[in-house]
Amino acid sequence: MKILNKIDTVMLIISGITVLIMMLLIVLEVMFRTFLNISIPGNYEFTQNYLMPLAVFPILSQSYTSGILPKVNLFIDRIKNLEIKRLIQLSLLIVEIITFLIVTYFAFGYALKGVAAGVSFTAGGTLFPLYHVLFIVPFGFLLMSVKGCFLLVNMLRDKKYIPFS
Repeated sequence: MKILNKIDTVMLIISGITVLIMMLLIVLEVMFRTFLNISIPGNYEFTQNYLMPLAVFPILSQSYTSGILPKVNLFIDRIKNLEIKRLIQLSLLIVEIITFLIVTYFAFGYALKGVAAGVSFTAGGTLFPLYHVLFIVPFGFLLMSVKGCFLLVNMLRDKKYIPFS
């Protein structure tokens, strides 16, 4: 788990730096348009195709395990029986892990097809490769799957452990 926490820290730094770059580009774009009446060529395309995936997908596993993502706790919190509550939480966790693994599988397949096709985008009149960014999506969901498996093991090992409650 310590290795996953270190990976999460690195991913947090990557996402944070990406958000700072996006903010800097927005400020520069506004300044250029206001004072010089010009736009930064390819700014929107770079943000859309490089920066947004780098800001969102690396940090998914940390946001998942921190408990800030929406859960079905309204229904579960009303259940008084601890065993039924644990069973429902266990079932939901298994469904989440399976869903994350399915998304990982298909996103990885899509990324491989992107490599084979040499997927790229046009920004400022130049083609830029996109296929390497496509691997960020399955990596983010794979980390979520691994974190979900750790939560599942903790839940099965400790009978009183209920995640996100």
